[in-house]
Amino acid sequence: MPIAPDLLQRVKLCTVAIALDLGPQFHPKILGTGFMISDQGHVLTNSHVAVALLTPVEYWHTIQLSPRACIIAYEFIPDKGMAEIKGPIKSMMNVAGKNVAPGGVMYGGPPDLSIISTGFKKTPILKLTEKDLPPEGTEVHFCGFPLGERMFYTEYGREQVTSMLQRGIIGAHLPFSGIPNPHAFVMDATCNPGNSGSQ
Repeated sequence: MPIAPDLLQRVKLCTVAIALDLGPQFHPKILGTGFMISDQGHVLTNSHVAVALLTPVEYWHTIQLSPRACIIAYEFIPDKGMAEIKGPIKSMMNVAGKNVAPGGVMYGGPPDLSIISTGFKKTPILKLTEKDLPPEGTEVHFCGFPLGERMFYTEYGREQVTSMLQRGIIGAHLPFSGIPNPHAFVMDATCNPGNSGSQ
């Protein structure tokens, strides 16, 4: 079943690339995908994507957020082409999780999620849901930048970049011992490294 055009447009507007800005002479290095979850510029992504924005500070033997860290939103403007809107990343926070031991079985651990604070304001957002997983066999869609920075160039030069919609079905729920309501599922769709953080 095709996704409604207005919903697709909203999803694409909420999807951003998590990247490193390498300067005006180079295309950005897209590390993964994120999506806007608040109109105050908060982006949800995977923590392994956010960690890639850190850079070591050798003198202090520590790490800090790279000054090149940015997010990029893309919007198609009729008769003008694709607008590329870069925004700075102010900070990031990994979502803390804790192990639960239902029935004596260790379960979970820190979730692979981070929230990034950006300079964007009053952006379109996607709301998170607390509903149960859809049934196995349900068609699902996700949107992101599956090829990372490889989306930027071909042998003929620079191409327009936009997030890509992909689809699959929920192939199976992932039950865990002692957990009556699974929260994870397997999807029969091909994902690439740039898909990390897709919605």
